[in-house]
Amino acid sequence: MKKSMMILLAVFILTASCGIGSAYTETRITTNTAEQTNPSIWSNYIVWQDTRNGGSDIYLQDLSTKVQTRVTSNVDAEYPCVSGDKIVWQDKRNGNWDIYMYEISSKKTTRITTNTSDQTVPGVYGNYIVWGDNRNGGYDIYLENLSTKEQTRITSGILAGNPTIYGNKIAWQTFEDQSLDKIMLYDISTKQTTEITYGMILDFSMYGNQIIFNDMYTGLVTTLYDFSAKKSIELPFMFVRDPAIYSNKIVFIDNPDGNSDIYMITLDSEVPNADFSASTTSGNAPLTVTFTDKSTESPNSWNWNFGDETSSAEKNPVHTYDKAGNYTVNLTVSNALGSTSKTLEIIVEEVKVIPTANFKTNVTSGYAPLTVQFTDLSENSTGRSWDFNNDWKGDSSEANPVYTFTSPGTYNVNLTAINENGTSTKTVTITAETKTISDESNGDTNSSDPSGSSPGSSDSDNSSDSGSSNNSSDSSDSSDSSSSSDSSGSSGESHSSGGSHHSSGSSGGGTGGSPEPQKNVEIKDTTKVFIPGDKPVYFNFTNDVTVVESISFTSEKTVGKTTAIVENLKDKSALVSSLPEGEVYKSFNVWVGNGGYGDSNNIQNAVINFKVEKPWIKENDINQSSIVLYKYDDKKKEWEKTTVTLSSEDDQFLYFTANVPGYSSFVITGDEGEKEEQSTVASEPAVRSTGSDVEDNASTIAAKATEEKEKSPGFSVVSGVVCLFCMFLYRVKRR
Repeated sequence: MKKSMMILLAVFILTASCGIGSAYTETRITTNTAEQTNPSIWSNYIVWQDTRNGGSDIYLQDLSTKVQTRVTSNVDAEYPCVSGDKIVWQDKRNGNWDIYMYEISSKKTTRITTNTSDQTVPGVYGNYIVWGDNRNGGYDIYLENLSTKEQTRITSGILAGNPTIYGNKIAWQTFEDQSLDKIMLYDISTKQTTEITYGMILDFSMYGNQIIFNDMYTGLVTTLYDFSAKKSIELPFMFVRDPAIYSNKIVFIDNPDGNSDIYMITLDSEVPNADFSASTTSGNAPLTVTFTDKSTESPNSWNWNFGDETSSAEKNPVHTYDKAGNYTVNLTVSNALGSTSKTLEIIVEEVKVIPTANFKTNVTSGYAPLTVQFTDLSENSTGRSWDFNNDWKGDSSEANPVYTFTSPGTYNVNLTAINENGTSTKTVTITAETKTISDESNGDTNSSDPSGSSPGSSDSDNSSDSGSSNNSSDSSDSSDSSSSSDSSGSSGESHSSGGSHHSSGSSGGGTGGSPEPQKNVEIKDTTKVFIPGDKPVYFNFTNDVTVVESISFTSEKTVGKTTAIVENLKDKSALVSSLPEGEVYKSFNVWVGNGGYGDSNNIQNAVINFKVEKPWIKENDINQSSIVLYKYDDKKKEWEKTTVTLSSEDDQFLYFTANVPGYSSFVITGDEGEKEEQSTVASEPAVRSTGSDVEDNASTIAAKATEEKEKSPGFSVVSGVVCLFCMFLYRVKRR
C-alpha cells in the first residue's frame, strides 16, 4: 500500500545544502512508450513493473548485457524487488494479492503465500522474504524463512506497510499519524524494534545501514539516512520518484516524455561495504584477536566496537579479551556517501585444566609375591583411583599405596587422576615372575619389601617416573601400541623402567621391541614420536635415567608413531661376541621400532647424544680425548668406531655427540691417560747410588720390616715385597 506520488510540488526547487557533492552520472534504462514504474536494483540487475503488454508484468534487465527479460505473462504483477538471484512481487492471479518468487538462474517461479487475504509490497534478502499482510484485519509485517518455510508475524496492532529487508534488519513505514509517518527498524536476531526517523515519508528502500527516502516534511528532497551513524545526507540531485539504492547506484522513475521510464544515477563515490576477518573466533581467556579490515569501496574511517565496552578507530586493531564470555564485534566503515557495518561473534572460554596422571614405582618387575610402592606424581588433580589388576575397578584412593602381587603374571596398573574438569589415566606394567631353581642356585632372592630388593628393583634414582610397559609392541610402520598409555595422547612421551640388578635366570628375546634378555637390563627408557618421511626426527629421553640424552635421524619413509628404547646394560650385551679395547664405561642398546628398523637401509644422518660421568673419568685416570663410542656390526660381528665430538659439559657430566650408521648395541670406552712425571726437583745435587749403598739400604729396610712385623699383622707380606724390590735394584747396580 504505497502512498500515491500524485502530489505535485513544483513550488519546491531545492538544492542540497549538506550533500556529498554534485558529481554523478545519469542513465536512462527504459525507452518504451508504456509505463515502467516501481524499480528495484541489486548489483547488475534492475527490475520494474511494466505495462507494455497491456497488463502489468515484471521485467528484468541485466546492466552488463543490456538484455531485458519478461518475467511474468498474462497476470497482474506489481511492486517487484530483486536481491541476489531472487525476484519477488505481489501477484493477483488467484483473485487476491499473493507473493510470488522467481529465480533468475533456474527461471523457476514459486508461490510463497496462499492465505486468502492480501499480501503486498514484498522485499527479499538471502533466504528471507517480508511483506505487508492484512490477514488479521489491519496491515501487519510478516517474515518467511525460505529454508524452514516458517512465517513470523513481526507487527501487531499498528498500521504498517512498505517493508524492505537487508541482512538481518527489516524496515517498514507506519501510518498511525495522518500528518507524520515513522520508519521502524526490526532486528531479526534480537527481535528488537527501533524508531529510525519520522516525517512525511514517501517511497523508501534500504541498503546496508542506509535508507533512501523522500521526505515532504522538511522539503521535497531525496535523503540518504545512515541509521548506524545517525547521520543524514541530502543527495546531490533534485527530488526523484520511487528511489531504490544499491551501493552507489540509485534507480528511480521520471517522465520527461509524458510516460514513466526507469532511470539510474551512479554517484562518483560508493557506499563502503563493511567486511573484516578475525585471527580466531574462539579460545581460552585471555584471548588475543587480530582483526583485519577487508572492507571495499574506499572507506576512510573505521569504528570498532569489541563488545566488551571498548572500541578502536584503527584499521586493523589487535584486542585482548581478559574474561570468558560471548562478545559481538561490530565494525562500521564510512566514507563521504555513508557507512555500513558487519558483526562477528567471539567466544572466550574459561581455561579448564585437565589433570595429568603420572606416578612412579620403586620396582616394575621381580619374583612373586612382589610388593610395590606406588607414588602419585599427578598434576592438577583433586583425587585419584588406583586399579592394580586391570579390571578398571578402583582398588585404592590413597596417594602412595603399597600393593603386593601374590601370583606370577603381568599386571597393568592404572592410575586415574581426577578433578572437576575431567580425568586422565596413566598405565604401568608390573611383572611378577616365577622363581626357578637356577635362580635360587645363583643366589637371587625375592623380597616383599617395598624397597625393591627383588630382581627388577630400582633405587630412587632409577625409579619409573612415567611407566613404560615391559610387553609393549612397537611398529616401525604403524601406530605405536605400547601398553604404557596416557589419555592425553601426546607424542614424544618418555617412559623409564628399572631393570634387575641381579640375574633373574630368564633368557630369550627380551620385551618392548628389544631382543636383549631382560635379566641383563639395568635400566631402560622409552619415548614415542611420529616419524615423517624425509624430515629430521628427534627422540628426547627426558627421564634422565640412561647414558643417552637423545637420538635423531632422517627416515626414508613415513612410518607413523614409533617407540625408541634405550637400555643401560649390567654387563656385556648378550647380542655381541666380545667387548672392544679400552676401559668400558657403559654398554647399552638403542632400538627404534621393531624388526631392525633403525639400520642404514631405513634411516640417514643418525646421531646419538650421550653423557659420561666426570667421577668415572677421574677415578679411572681416563684421558678425556680418548673417549670413544663403538657400535656393534651384526653382519661383520665386529665393533665399529664412530666419530665422537664433545658438545658441552657441566659439574657432573661430559656430553658427547656421535654420528652412527644405525642403532643396535653400543659401548662407551676410554683409555688411561699418561702418568704425570714427578715435578719436584731436589734442592741438593743428586748423588749417584753405588752397589754398597743399595745393599746398605736393603739391610736397613729389612731391619725395619722385622720391627714393623711385630707391630702390624700382615706387614710381613708388604715388607717381603719391598725387600725383593731392593734386591732387584742391587742387581741392576751390579751390572
